Amino acid sequence: MYDGPPFSGKTTTVRTLADRLGVAVETPEEERGRTLFYDWADYVGGLYDGRQIHCEIITVPGQRELAARREMLVETADVVIFVLDSRADAFDECIGRLQELLRWSREQSPPVGVVVQANKRDDPKRVPAEVIRERCLAIAPLAITETVATDGAGVRETFVLGVRLALDRVRASKDVLGKPPPPTREVLIESMSQLGAALERVHDVSAEAEPTDFEDPVPHGAERESAPPVEAEPYDPDRVPVIPDPDTPGGLIWPPVDGRILLHEVSTLGLEVQRARDGSWAATGAGWRARSGLESAYETADGARNAMLEWARRHSLLKGMLSRDRVLVAAPEPGGRGRLWQLVRTLPALRDSLSELGPETPDSVVAEKLLGMARTLELAEEAAVDRSLTMPTNLWTVGVDPAGRPVHVGLMSEPGITAPERKLTDVVGIELGPIVRVLVRQRPGLAAAFARAPAVLGHDALRDRARDYHREWHE
Repeated sequence: MYDGPPFSGKTTTVRTLADRLGVAVETPEEERGRTLFYDWADYVGGLYDGRQIHCEIITVPGQRELAARREMLVETADVVIFVLDSRADAFDECIGRLQELLRWSREQSPPVGVVVQANKRDDPKRVPAEVIRERCLAIAPLAITETVATDGAGVRETFVLGVRLALDRVRASKDVLGKPPPPTREVLIESMSQLGAALERVHDVSAEAEPTDFEDPVPHGAERESAPPVEAEPYDPDRVPVIPDPDTPGGLIWPPVDGRILLHEVSTLGLEVQRARDGSWAATGAGWRARSGLESAYETADGARNAMLEWARRHSLLKGMLSRDRVLVAAPEPGGRGRLWQLVRTLPALRDSLSELGPETPDSVVAEKLLGMARTLELAEEAAVDRSLTMPTNLWTVGVDPAGRPVHVGLMSEPGITAPERKLTDVVGIELGPIVRVLVRQRPGLAAAFARAPAVLGHDALRDRARDYHREWHE
């Protein structure tokens, strides 16, 4: 499904794509070049579970007065490609529309993947790519591509990514079988004209049977390259592995939709894999951490996939305790082997917030900041013990999510590692005690600031430590 404001380039995109794919586009009704119902193209190509993929490519009307028609179409989508007019004078409206779309797409189960197609990148008044990325990713996990629809640049690549996300969603759906077939164009026009008639389910991407395996979509009529047998390249434990990319086959990425979107983002960053001190493979930079541990190489691809599924279940059980943007991948390797990867977006940990406390920061602000950190550590440790989390609780592994809740921001331990029985520890004393001791020595008024801090912040033990340290240093 192609969505976006008027004049963003939806129809141009689909007509250019259809021309490249060798299929026809039908537009039931338009007015002065603007779509009133939809643009529709059928495309069959590529393989999924050994069968050809049937794609129904549809654009929706962008006019506000046709919002009801648009909603009827969007609600049928398995993936939405949001065509964003990246010219400066249209950008803010596009971001507003994107936020509206994402409120709906994130409520679906599984979520409907959204690809942002930043169009009109040849315009001299285009918004910088880094601004587009920053504004879009602040809303939700999104794949972002750049296109010039009038000459086709980036259009096919965006479509292929959209197809993969749709197939991920079909795979993750529990009710793939038994859905009604797509409506005919005549039925769709009649339904949209009346706006009160029920609209049958439209599959942007559908398969005839329950999905099990995935082969990458290729253009209709194009020759598929035959990959050499994986046994042709012997396994070398010292070979530097490659970070998984968004072309990874379906069923090997978790979460199935958002995971591929995040892999698309990581693939643009040029991260370099290096051997870590503990022997694992790791890459860090541009706001991401990727790691494949010593025990993450498996003799078979199925072994890696089974381990990924076990790991995914653990992640699901810890939902709400872990930072949001995480990806697990069972990456195929030469010789029929598999390698498990985890990729985590780097978020500020509590330790990072200490750098905000400079010499000029008032004692009252320092005291309240430390008391807030104490409460965050305490809540994180209680949750970790209650749910047998294997990650340690400390200033480096705990942060705060946008809602103000404590979350673990570090890497998860590998599958198969059994969490030792955990008991509540004085994590606040261990982590913050030495810091408070140093700060009280440097700031004679800090102990009094702790005593005056609002009672709602709690943690009398930390206040008592500050008082005792003050006596040690200043009395």
